[in-house]
Amino acid sequence: MTVEEKMEHFKNVSLEDASKKSNELLTNYKHDLDEQFEKHKKQYTETSKIIEDTKISEAKLEAKRALAKAQAEIKREVSNHHNEIKNYIFSEVNKKIDAYKQTAAYKEALISHIKSVKEQFEGEDILFLIDKSDENLLSSLKDQVKNIEISNTPFVGGIKAMIEARNILVDYSFKTKLSEEQDNFTISL
Repeated sequence: MTVEEKMEHFKNVSLEDASKKSNELLTNYKHDLDEQFEKHKKQYTETSKIIEDTKISEAKLEAKRALAKAQAEIKREVSNHHNEIKNYIFSEVNKKIDAYKQTAAYKEALISHIKSVKEQFEGEDILFLIDKSDENLLSSLKDQVKNIEISNTPFVGGIKAMIEARNILVDYSFKTKLSEEQDNFTISL
């Protein structure tokens, strides 16, 4: 082998070796870049998923807030309408009571209550009270019971009986009955 051939051979071997090493370095570099790309891609996907989940949670929370606000508004409106209806109904009831108090049936109901209390507490000292609005019935009710007065406290109508010896109040007043009905009044849908 001549020197030139040797040099050519050395050159070829060196180029081959350099090319091999260069290809190996490029392959490793490309592999490292691919790994970094996959790592960044995975990290970005995870971050994106976290951001998406956070936004979905915020949207759900906002929707719940809006729903709760709307429900509270609806409940308030229903309650207002309920109160308007309740007030209207009891206003009409009061008108009916006023009309009823002008009838003979009302006077008979008072007499019936007086008799009932007298029978129940026979022999007791009983003070009967009527509402100031029933003052016109006082003289005719005195035929049934001697101890009857007009109450200082208005109670719409009806009658009350006090048995002081036993500390008992028998209450047949309309005010008490109306109050009980108003407290228990509900509108069913």
